[in-house]
Amino acid sequence: LRRKLRRADGAEVIIHHVQPGADIAAEVNDFLDLLQKSTPEKHAWLNDGRRAVFHEVAAAALQNGTLQLLFLIIEGQKAAALFNFAYKDRIWVYNSGLDPDNFAWLSAGVVLTARAIEMSIADGFAIFDFLRGDEAYKYRFGAKDTEIHRLVLQKE
Repeated sequence: LRRKLRRADGAEVIIHHVQPGADIAAEVNDFLDLLQKSTPEKHAWLNDGRRAVFHEVAAAALQNGTLQLLFLIIEGQKAAALFNFAYKDRIWVYNSGLDPDNFAWLSAGVVLTARAIEMSIADGFAIFDFLRGDEAYKYRFGAKDTEIHRLVLQKE
């Protein structure tokens, strides 16, 4: 991880945190383009309905101050993105995207995630929650499994 961060420090790398007043539709489109490029599975998963949900949720979360939409910009191009929520004492990592064809040499997703964790600590958040899923990269950042409960409410 340190080697990857040093490599990023030696490149033209910027972290862009989308702020109120931004063109949120354009920023979400950029995020969704990166999400779709990430893997064939994400490409197949992202349909028009899900695109619309991302746009609606991002606009509402930006307005109420809970959206943390981050981009790693390399040499002027958006290379990786995190679509997170900031609520109470934690960051909730909802989804991510990256351009593996153009920026694999810099491990853009790893660099952005590491910088996002650093930002979260600096901003006073206590927990950086990767949510469910057992993807290997989460454990490289020190993720610990937590129990997830599902409640079903039925009206009798």
